Amino acid sequence: MKRVFMGLLLSLVLLLVVASPVWAVANPNSVSIGDIYVFRNTLETGDILVFVRYDVDYTTEPSESAEDTFQISIYDTDGSTLLFTRPLNYYQHNIISIYLDVDDNTLTWESAYYIRITGSPVIFSPLIEDTNIKTRVLSSGDYRSTDDLGGIMITQAGFLEPDLGDLLTANDLLNITGSTYFLKAVPGLSSMVPEIFSSTTQIIEWERPTLNRTGINRTVEHLPVSLNSAITGLDAIFGVTNHNWGGFAWVLLLGMMVGGVIFGTTRRPDVAVLGGVMGTLGLGAYLGVAQGGVMLFVLLVLTVIVIIFAVGYFARQLG
Repeated sequence: MKRVFMGLLLSLVLLLVVASPVWAVANPNSVSIGDIYVFRNTLETGDILVFVRYDVDYTTEPSESAEDTFQISIYDTDGSTLLFTRPLNYYQHNIISIYLDVDDNTLTWESAYYIRITGSPVIFSPLIEDTNIKTRVLSSGDYRSTDDLGGIMITQAGFLEPDLGDLLTANDLLNITGSTYFLKAVPGLSSMVPEIFSSTTQIIEWERPTLNRTGINRTVEHLPVSLNSAITGLDAIFGVTNHNWGGFAWVLLLGMMVGGVIFGTTRRPDVAVLGGVMGTLGLGAYLGVAQGGVMLFVLLVLTVIVIIFAVGYFARQLG
């Protein structure tokens, strides 16, 4: 019996955790539709944009988000077949749209579709016209040319300003606040009519330039005479030209480090200098920042050093 009781208790707890609450949202004071406009070919040939200015009027807005409680819906010409829907962004006086690209668009231009601002059927029951739902049937005058889109958006912003505050600049362009509202209601509007925004964001197209050595050579020509002479001297002795002397400088630094290590180990400056210089020249020739003849010179010097040390070693052994 105890196990059965614990099982029932666990089931009840899981039910309470998983279950979704049923919201009780009061009906608004009124639901109205101000303007409806339908545009086509706004971003691509064959697309449709349905724009609506609405008002879901509450004295005190519900704590629930408007996205969870109200939506815009497009019904077929029979008034009962639901075609498209989108949640509202806000209560009160505001705007919303439904955009259909060429792949999603099944609407026929200038047809009498039903546009509804409606409460969610899950939240409001029953749905009653002029209480929690408002319906408008499209007429031919609601279908407008895309050339009118920018001007209509500015006009709509003017209608919203008494309730939402300043949305336009002195030049009748959407300011930052206006841009926020309109871009949330009509995603992609800044690409449809960028000229109505006071500030826009654009991607800068950049192409990698074709480089040549004209400027580099001109820079080399204007280097100090002493520096050019030094480069010429390096070229004459080691084959280090103005094209690769930067690389030779790194090799020289490495050679100094090698010399430092040798000196730290042997405490003989002569051996350290010899090792550093030979290392620099040899590595420079190997990496191509000095002439190949330098490598032969280094090998010759190293051979002589080996012979001298060998002769000294055997002389001590025989002595």
